[in-house]
Amino acid sequence: MRKSAFTLIEVMAVTVVVILIVGIAAPVFARAKKAAKRVTTISNLRQCGIALNLYTADNSEDRDVPSIDTARTVLMSAPTCDPSDTWRTSCTQAFGGPLIGSYGYVRGLRFYNDPAGLAFLRKASNPVIMVSIFYTNPEVPMFHGESPSSMEIATGSFSMPTGIIGLRLDGSVATSKTVFHPGPGVNLAFSWAQAFLGSDIQWEKLP
Repeated sequence: MRKSAFTLIEVMAVTVVVILIVGIAAPVFARAKKAAKRVTTISNLRQCGIALNLYTADNSEDRDVPSIDTARTVLMSAPTCDPSDTWRTSCTQAFGGPLIGSYGYVRGLRFYNDPAGLAFLRKASNPVIMVSIFYTNPEVPMFHGESPSSMEIATGSFSMPTGIIGLRLDGSVATSKTVFHPGPGVNLAFSWAQAFLGSDIQWEKLP
């Protein structure tokens, strides 16, 4: 019997179809992966909120906003490793203030540790106390501290994030729509303080 075999044209046709399918599917899978990571971050922040609220309910001397050292202790067993964290080499790496794990914490900032800043924070209506900035496009370059240095700003792009996921004081999680443009063609350099209570941030509660 004569064996059947694919012709060169048939092989090429199948190859083209496979390439087209991969080209169509790859962006879909990438979006799905990013969405799954975002859902994990939202869940992580909610669990951090539960842990912090349980602590403050039992420790009235800390009132409503624990210090960053206390918060680090309270959240030692909480999921503070963001799946989209591009700053740390591993979830165990300590990166310094104001981060607790992958998330910025409001009392890791100098201003919110001063009496005036702490009073301002406590007067705010349900303020955001913890944030993830790893959902921006493009991502904020890595730096240490409350804001990038003037030299870092001069050599890189450190504009404010276009999107932030935040944990509110009551334990709810919200996403932001940011409009950090103080003037035509002007972008604000990144600042953790702005990421929490910037006047241009509009927060929308997530379901």
